[in-house]
Amino acid sequence: MSKETSIPEVAKRYAKATFDLAEAENLSEAVLKDLTILKKIIIDNAELNRLISSPTFTSTDQLNVMNEIFKKQ
Repeated sequence: MSKETSIPEVAKRYAKATFDLAEAENLSEAVLKDLTILKKIIIDNAELNRLISSPTFTSTDQLNVMNEIFKKQ
């Protein structure tokens, strides 16, 4: 029987990889700033929160929306 990986475990791995890369490239402050902005945008916008949480939208659609948001920042 295979063990399923929970979302929090996957999120932790991506977070660690992001942190490690940012640190290696001396971009920790810039990445922290971007993530702080992203967190605020998601918290403040219920519609965006639904979009990125919904299985109805493809990951490509979700990524396109996020790219548009960061173009404006």
